[in-house]
Amino acid sequence: MPYIELAFVVVCVVAVLQAIGRHVPVPMAALQIAAGVALSNVAELDDLREQSALLFVMLVPPLLYVEARHIPKRELLQAIKPVLGLAIGLVALTILVIGFGLHALVPSVPLAMCFALAAALSSTDTVAVSSVVRKIPLPPRLKILLSGESLLNDSVALVAFNAVVVACGTASFSPGEASLSLLTVSVGGLATGAVVAVIATALRMLLQCDGPDSVRVDTTLSLLTPYAAYLASEHLAMSGVLA
Repeated sequence: MPYIELAFVVVCVVAVLQAIGRHVPVPMAALQIAAGVALSNVAELDDLREQSALLFVMLVPPLLYVEARHIPKRELLQAIKPVLGLAIGLVALTILVIGFGLHALVPSVPLAMCFALAAALSSTDTVAVSSVVRKIPLPPRLKILLSGESLLNDSVALVAFNAVVVACGTASFSPGEASLSLLTVSVGGLATGAVVAVIATALRMLLQCDGPDSVRVDTTLSLLTPYAAYLASEHLAMSGVLA
């Protein structure tokens, strides 16, 4: 199946699942995985490795952007210390335990590859967590902790994975150097995202007008902002995900 047709089919399936998900007590992620398995048995696909980077850039920025816009900002800032403790601490602990544990069980696997696998497994999916949290009656603070942690730990894990993958291409791997690289690209990504946010906000205020044109301008800027933050940060060799 050609990729354009496949993309159209996937969008239609996602729209149908959104309608079904409102009436069944099943997490949206489970419905989407089931639909993906069904589609994979119907559609004939070529090797997707060449398209994986393009698909990542197309899908990840808007998904994270939507989740970041929906989360209550003031409540998140009030609970930022425990959220960061969970997001960074749990991800780091999971990577260390799985990485060293796997290397101890299978010494033939390089330590860097063990850490790469651990980073890939260390985070929860922010979209899946948000869809579950919305359906369960939880205290507001607990919802903020879960949503904020899932949003940030996904980013931290992806940054850690990229740092470890780069280290896999070198002759040696140092957890200390990888940690320093992780800190650098994380802070740089956050700073780049902040700069893009200031510019996008200034453009909104500058181009704001009355009438239907204001909706078009706001929609266009909302669509371009996550891609601008991601691409600018990646161009600077920082974390586009955190941006």
